Amino acid sequence: MNSNTVTHLEMKMPDGNNRHYYYGSLSAIFSAWNPADVGVNLRALYQHKLSPAHPYENDKCIIRQGTVVRKTQRPHAKFNPFD
Repeated sequence: MNSNTVTHLEMKMPDGNNRHYYYGSLSAIFSAWNPADVGVNLRALYQHKLSPAHPYENDKCIIRQGTVVRKTQRPHAKFNPFD
């Protein structure tokens, strides 16, 4: 999986204050959550073929995938303490 991919897990709460968590991969979700808590297992998510236009949703959560937008770095000037 590309390191610029982010997986967004939105856990649906009974009070309507849903909680949002962000992971670097689908499998990382299951290092923190039990499949029963999320309502889906890793194999089913891979079969669903998540994409930004095709999120997964059930009664417990919404799982989306997207891309992290990063600022490009420009080379830093070398620091010279004697200037």
